[in-house]
Amino acid sequence: MANNKNFKIKNSLDATKLPDFAATTTSTPDGPDGLFSTTLYTGTGSSNTVTTGIDLSGSNEGLVWIKKRGTGSTYNHNLFDTIRGVTKWLISDDTDAEGTRATGLSAFNSDGFTEGGSGWTGESGKNFVAWTWKSAASFFDVVTYTGTGSARTISHNLGSVPGMIMIKKRSNAGNWMVYHRGANGGTNPEQYYAKLNDTDAWATLASAWNNTAPTSSVFSLGDQIHVNQNGETYVAYLFGHDTSSSSNIQCGYYTGNGSASGPSINLGWSPQWLMVRNSERASPWRIIDTARDFSSTATRDGLWANSNANEDTTSPLIIARTSTGFDIKDNNSGFNHSGEKIIYVAIRLTEPKFTLDLSTGNRFSFTPTAATELVFSNPPATGIPTGFSLEVVNPSAYALTWPSSIKWHGGSAPTVNAGKAVYAFITTDGGTNYFGKLAGEGIA
Repeated sequence: MANNKNFKIKNSLDATKLPDFAATTTSTPDGPDGLFSTTLYTGTGSSNTVTTGIDLSGSNEGLVWIKKRGTGSTYNHNLFDTIRGVTKWLISDDTDAEGTRATGLSAFNSDGFTEGGSGWTGESGKNFVAWTWKSAASFFDVVTYTGTGSARTISHNLGSVPGMIMIKKRSNAGNWMVYHRGANGGTNPEQYYAKLNDTDAWATLASAWNNTAPTSSVFSLGDQIHVNQNGETYVAYLFGHDTSSSSNIQCGYYTGNGSASGPSINLGWSPQWLMVRNSERASPWRIIDTARDFSSTATRDGLWANSNANEDTTSPLIIARTSTGFDIKDNNSGFNHSGEKIIYVAIRLTEPKFTLDLSTGNRFSFTPTAATELVFSNPPATGIPTGFSLEVVNPSAYALTWPSSIKWHGGSAPTVNAGKAVYAFITTDGGTNYFGKLAGEGIA
């Protein structure tokens, strides 16, 4: 055609002028940000720094609970907290008094702890699990006190009514005494107690909690020797119960139906740590977590707070994690006896985050290992068109949560499928809006 002409587009995006950098990633602990973590590590037989993502240094308060796991690991559960001191340990599956172990824990750090290589916390070549709580409002608190032998109240800093309280005498042998709001189906639970170190059925005992429910500022004690003997020292661990949409912990209960298709428990979020037991009969305290084997298809790697037994990897599927809670998959009497109330403590699973720092590059890639939130940070100034790509190698179609500022081609975010996918984005207004599109998927 005689009238063909070449045209130039003003202010076009010149890809050759866009910076080309490496991707960066930031991750949160596998639990409420900075408050809880399940950490797996292998002992070295000597001093070893374990990174949990939880800051227990300085004035921060909290608890580290460690158990050796795997074959040949019949060692006790060891509990260390910041109030009693880093070398002071207690055992959840025994009645022993508090002990001092220089080769247990030696430091609470800004991102974890240092353990000394003992057989209980760091035997060479052995696998361990560490659960870490940081004290925070409506989540967790640690309190120490000296018994008086008379009915009294103890102040706490949880800032809400506790869902569960565990108390251990420190100065002499004694049972772990447990209050839970779900005992007796939530009717007068202050009249009941259980022992964390035993499978005994819950029992009535007015002298434990003085027949008085805890409040948002105090919990009550009677004259029972395992919680308030005159002159003896004690520690209390308080667990919150929060049903708000932003909650991180719930202490609830459900009614068993005795069926292999058991109850479905709705927490409003997916849990990453769960402790559960029957409140009406003898039953173990089973603990499962996502770092070991708590998923929608398997929950066999159980440990028991009341036992030093090896990690269970062979029992049938009992509990399956869902996006809103958990489902009971067995008629085991400890977790699903018909008509009986089963109590639990559940801690929320927080999605890890993957951050694309736009000041460092325009080509990014990552492989998710769980449902992941994507974050775009440090966009260019308004008026500087910037394009970038993200390659996602998604082995199991893990869900991706995208920034709300993305305007997707077609009006909605693309469906996530297993395999490799490439996404393309552009912003021209300093990151107020991003225009996004699935550039390709099923890529070899």
